[in-house]
Amino acid sequence: MLRWIGVITCALALLSCRQDFDITSAYIEIPVVYGLLDRADTTHYVRIQRAFVDTNTSALTIAPIFDSIYYRDVLDVTITDDSTDKVFRLERVVGDTIGLPKEPGLFNNDANVLYRFEAPLDIQRSYTLEVHHREKGWTIQSQTTVVGPVVSIVPNAQYVVNWKGELDELIGLAWRRADNAMVYDLQAYFDYWEYPKDNRQDSTLYSIPFTILQASVANLIAPDFIITHSYAPRAFYQELGAQIPFDTTVVRRAKQVRFVLSAGGEALGMWVANQQVQQGVTAGNNLEVYTNIEGGTGLFSSRSTVTFYNAIGGTLRDSLRLGQFTNTLGFLP
Repeated sequence: MLRWIGVITCALALLSCRQDFDITSAYIEIPVVYGLLDRADTTHYVRIQRAFVDTNTSALTIAPIFDSIYYRDVLDVTITDDSTDKVFRLERVVGDTIGLPKEPGLFNNDANVLYRFEAPLDIQRSYTLEVHHREKGWTIQSQTTVVGPVVSIVPNAQYVVNWKGELDELIGLAWRRADNAMVYDLQAYFDYWEYPKDNRQDSTLYSIPFTILQASVANLIAPDFIITHSYAPRAFYQELGAQIPFDTTVVRRAKQVRFVLSAGGEALGMWVANQQVQQGVTAGNNLEVYTNIEGGTGLFSSRSTVTFYNAIGGTLRDSLRLGQFTNTLGFLP
C-alpha cells in the first residue's frame, strides 16, 4: 500500500503543473486532497494542498514556494460519522515535527503540512470529509466507507517460505475479500543478516523488497469471496540476484520473509482502474483523471493492511546457496 501512496501523491502533485486550463485566467487555484483512512489506526491524516496554474510564471519557479502548494491556516477541516453525525475537527500539524517529513523533490519540502484527527473507525459506517476556506468561502467534500480487515489464507502466520525457484514452480496465494475493498496489493520483503567474514559478531540487517501482486482491481460484476493469485518464485531469486551486491568479504544468512497484504477501498480502486486504462489501449488520449472530491481534485478513500513475518525453510536456504541467481552471494545454510 505504501507504493499506492507514493504513486497517488506524485500524480496529485503533477496536477500543479497542468497547462490545459483556460489561458485567459492568470492564476487558477484548485484544492487537492489525499487521504486514506485505516480502521487499524487511531490517528488519521489527510493531506490538503493547492494545485496551481499561472500563465505568467513557470511552474518550475512556483513549485518550490511554500505558499504556492500549501494553504495558510485558513481551512476548517472536518470528518463526520454519517451514522451518528458526530463531527471530528482536524488539527493542522507540520509533519516534520511529528516524525512525518516530506520527501525531497521538485515541490517545496520546507514543511509537511497535514490535517489529523483521532478516532476509532467502524466498517459499518461511512465518513464525510468537508474542507471550508474561511476567507474565500468555498467548500469541498468527499465520502468514503471503511475497508474491513484483510483475512489471508496463504500466506498466514504459520506459512513457511520454502520456494525452490525452478522454472515451472508456481505458488498459490489466497485471501478472503475484505468488506468495502476493491483493489489489492501484495508486497514482500526478504530480510537477511550480513557479516564480515572475519567477524561473525558484527552483523547488519538488510531488507530486499519484491512485488508479488500490484494494484489488482477485483471483479465488481461477479465478486469472489476468495481471491487467488499465482506467483512464480523464480522471480524472487532473480530479484535477489539483481539487488544484493556481490562481495567476497562478507557472508549472509536469511532471516525471514515479510508479507504485506493491503486492500484499498472503492474510490482507490476506481483511481487505480482509471490509471490502468490510461496506460493501456487509450494511452495518449488524455482522459480525465478520476477523483471523488466534489469541488476539487484528489482522492479520499480507505485501506486495510495485514503483515506476516514468516520463517524460511531448508529448501529455500539451499536454493540461496546453490541457485542460478544467488550462488555467488555468500549465503550460509
